[in-house]
Amino acid sequence: MALIRWQPRESFAFHRELGNLLDTWTGYGAGWHPRVDVAESEHDFTVHAELPGIRKEDIQVTLEDNTLTIEGERKCEDEQRDKQFYRRERAYGTFKRSFGLGTEVDTDKIAATYKDGILTLTLPKSEAAKPRQIDVTVS
Repeated sequence: MALIRWQPRESFAFHRELGNLLDTWTGYGAGWHPRVDVAESEHDFTVHAELPGIRKEDIQVTLEDNTLTIEGERKCEDEQRDKQFYRRERAYGTFKRSFGLGTEVDTDKIAATYKDGILTLTLPKSEAAKPRQIDVTVS
């Protein structure tokens, strides 16, 4: 039995192609979906979304019924019909990501910044949703 050397690039290509196939089956194939980290602390939620190549004007953020939605569009501005691409891996088009927060957020204190292609959202929890220490008295 001959040993076959493992080629990491082939493995990555297989995973990428499998991901593309799954995206098509799940409906993501029509657009793309940015990578997002959602973290929760005692006082707030923090969201970091990777949105490289997207203008601030092409991003919309909404919060409705404790569901955060980030949507937008990455436009293909270098559309050149006279070129034949050797490789084209960057995704273009619209995207929409929604996350149920499960806890009420103070909408007046939400902060959003966009720097170097990263959208950062800070969503403070409402006072009613924060845990409280209750003192017990002895009678």
